[in-house]
Amino acid sequence: MTAFGFRHKSVGLLCLSFLCKAVFSLDCFVCSSDDSFEECDKARTKEICQPRTTCGKLSFQLSDNHRYRRGCLSVIYCTDPSRYCQNIVDASECVTACCSKDLCNAAPAQEMSRDGFLWWSLMVTSVGLINIC
Repeated sequence: MTAFGFRHKSVGLLCLSFLCKAVFSLDCFVCSSDDSFEECDKARTKEICQPRTTCGKLSFQLSDNHRYRRGCLSVIYCTDPSRYCQNIVDASECVTACCSKDLCNAAPAQEMSRDGFLWWSLMVTSVGLINIC
């Protein structure tokens, strides 16, 4: 009997693992700055996000400084930015913008697609699909 249409189970499982990577992993830019998103971008790198995360950018106030971040964000922080601030002592004014395409978090917040994020959050939170990977 064949697995996933392949004679060898290992070949089928290898193909399935690449499929799961393609469906459930995003490449996102990662950086941080205490000055601006422009300063953040000067040192940005790429990162592969974990399941149940999406690309995003956020800013928040901490003491007398404003902080700027790009990276993989939990879907929870995209729908409720205040939850991010709750995890940092004395943080306030949390603002997040999320998107669901590779390297999409380089765009200004107003250009990051909410529709794409909604599709991504539905896919990521689908229990049956997550358990496959």
